[in-house]
Amino acid sequence: MKRMRIKKGLLLIGFMALIMLTGCGERKELTEFKENMTSFYTEITSIGESMNAISPDSEDAVSSLLGYLDAMNLQFQFLAEIQVPAEFVSIEALADDAADHMSQAVSYYRQAYEGESFDENLAEAASQHYESAMKRVNYIATLLQGDIPEDANVIVTEGEDTEFTPYSEENENDGQE
Repeated sequence: MKRMRIKKGLLLIGFMALIMLTGCGERKELTEFKENMTSFYTEITSIGESMNAISPDSEDAVSSLLGYLDAMNLQFQFLAEIQVPAEFVSIEALADDAADHMSQAVSYYRQAYEGESFDENLAEAASQHYESAMKRVNYIATLLQGDIPEDANVIVTEGEDTEFTPYSEENENDGQE
């Protein structure tokens, strides 16, 4: 839960980056993108705050957590569906990857908590996918600010802005899983 509070701060950075988009012109596509991204970051922040407010001693802590994770997953699916203007094409694959990781995280969390007994291995796998999804959302926020994420897994290629291929696990594994 402590990590989620840190993530909330990082998500706010992304929200602030969206405010900067207003100076980029008033094209309809860009305005719609800004509105959708603002909605995504607002909802994710709200869900994160609700998750952080869950008392671990509460009888309904698990069901509340799973409900919030389902809501977060819906928001990540929304993120993957957002039409991305050419100026931000590099975030499209990141959004898709983030949505895939969040979907896996929620699936594994459900399996970990809803079995006959708590499955620590599934919970760890869920946590890793959750962290991967949040990392990609933070990459998106950084890119929207016009910066390059600082991470050992970020590969920068020179070329036109629309030719940037963001890091993904598929790139790292050359499509081998």
